[in-house]
Amino acid sequence: MKAFFSMSFRGDIKTGYLIARSLNEFGYKLTTDSYNEGNDLPKKFYNWTSEERQTHYRGVFNSLRSSDIVILESSIHSVTVGLMIQEAIELRKPLLILIREGVKLTFLDGLSEVDGRLLKIEYTSESLSTKIKEGIAYLTEKLGTRFTMILPPDIIQHLDGVSKRGLSRSEYIRNLIYSDIKES
Repeated sequence: MKAFFSMSFRGDIKTGYLIARSLNEFGYKLTTDSYNEGNDLPKKFYNWTSEERQTHYRGVFNSLRSSDIVILESSIHSVTVGLMIQEAIELRKPLLILIREGVKLTFLDGLSEVDGRLLKIEYTSESLSTKIKEGIAYLTEKLGTRFTMILPPDIIQHLDGVSKRGLSRSEYIRNLIYSDIKES
């Protein structure tokens, strides 16, 4: 599966490298190499000529169009990322928006899920890889109907323990439901 990943060059580029590495490790082919470790494009970008920026702009949107899924890190306000979000929505691409936990982006709060193709997920440095995997699984193979559950603290604590052992909360709950269906 081809994945497009981007973020603002003003953001935490080390996080961008981690996201790109995680996507590669999960077997996705990135449609752009902007965030491959060692690529200094994010640093060079602001010194480019107008023609270089135009070429980059066209390349970014061509890469987005050629992808099967779009992943954007959006922990800071960015018109560029906003344009990419809009393009992904218009192209009806599954769209995973990653936001660092605790960051309040008031404008993105107004963005609602679009036919289950858009998912906003908060992450921490420790949960980033897991959140990416969960988000992509939700948006691709396991896409169905999403619903919100209010759970008591003891169940949340149990699910946190399951998550630390490597199985996502969503996957664990789905497995319990499938198990119940088989027994019925």
